[in-house]
Amino acid sequence: YSGTARYHSAMQRVREFNKFYQIPNPLKQRLEEYFQHAWSYTNGIDMNMVLKGFPDCLQADICVHLNRNLLNNCPAFQGASSGCLRALSMKFKTTHAPPGDTLVHQGDVLVSLY
Repeated sequence: YSGTARYHSAMQRVREFNKFYQIPNPLKQRLEEYFQHAWSYTNGIDMNMVLKGFPDCLQADICVHLNRNLLNNCPAFQGASSGCLRALSMKFKTTHAPPGDTLVHQGDVLVSLY
């Protein structure tokens, strides 16, 4: 029940944001769809907020675990020391995008790799 209540409360905040800032309908729909997709993927758990509550050494262990498939299967990381992998894994950020959403538009300045 608490998960459902948290979902509805958070969705209500998204709707209030849309109304307050008079977000036009196509964009409003995208915001709500993004929220629904992200919630279904994370169950409303903000990994970055949870990690901040732990010391850096434990954060690194968790990040290595969460990114183990990428670290183990990407040729770019083969031969890297465990310390390097720990440091890199702390820099990785997870993002969510609904299916069909455009991640990069022509002319965008890129500040991330996808």
